[in-house]
Amino acid sequence: FRPTNTSNRKNMKLFQALPLFLASSCSGFTFIPQQQTRSSPIRTALNAVPKADSYKVTLLPGDGIGPEITDATKAVLKTLCDRCGFQLNFEEALIGGAAIDAVNDPFPQESLDQCLASDSVLLACIGGYKWDNNPRE
Repeated sequence: FRPTNTSNRKNMKLFQALPLFLASSCSGFTFIPQQQTRSSPIRTALNAVPKADSYKVTLLPGDGIGPEITDATKAVLKTLCDRCGFQLNFEEALIGGAAIDAVNDPFPQESLDQCLASDSVLLACIGGYKWDNNPRE
């Protein structure tokens, strides 16, 4: 994959950060980015969370197909953890239409607090026709 415009290049850098993080956590797995600069966000991604045996991850499954995506992603990450010798502790929080239905708030303060207390956040999908006509605020 070779990005062709500035937006795609930015997205590519974000996608490179996860495999590089995994490479630092998993022995026997190596990832070498195609380009790396002194100010690259990839370097800072490696230092964002100290290396540990376990990490706290907040899952934001959202609504629509989000819960299905989250379940599939958890299964893949569990396999990776088993293979590489570290642990991810998952906790779910509300966001989007699921949060509106449950507590009448698209991003409750409890979800924000949980995200801030986590080492990482995994956002699946939010939004759907059911909530399209809700006020923007």
